[in-house]
Amino acid sequence: PGHTLFRHVSPAGQMQRLDFVLIEYYCQESTKDLDQASMVAIRMLIEDDYVIGEAALSSLKALIDSIQDASSEELEGEDSSDVRSKLFQCRQSISEVVSHQFSKDKRDEFARASFRMCNSGDVAMEFY
Repeated sequence: PGHTLFRHVSPAGQMQRLDFVLIEYYCQESTKDLDQASMVAIRMLIEDDYVIGEAALSSLKALIDSIQDASSEELEGEDSSDVRSKLFQCRQSISEVVSHQFSKDKRDEFARASFRMCNSGDVAMEFY
């Protein structure tokens, strides 16, 4: 904890950043392993007291993708479309909260709109 790596983000926050990267890794086409991504995502969402916004969005996307072909038995009697709908609602709520970081300045309207599009899966964009 005395290392400069932990100056701005605590060890728990750094671990969450690693989990975020791990989820992204497991969701890539070349290494597609949605079960592993889901396990990391569920651990993060359940066990961590605070969740980095982008990590939460990535976790929910992994969960949404992993239950796409799930049967009702695997979901303990729940309909997969209902579960996906609830996960999409959670993702939208978190996306709105995270996107408010861009709303402090009117010049950031484009950044906020782009952020929302990226989180809905429409486009991929980086801010410089």
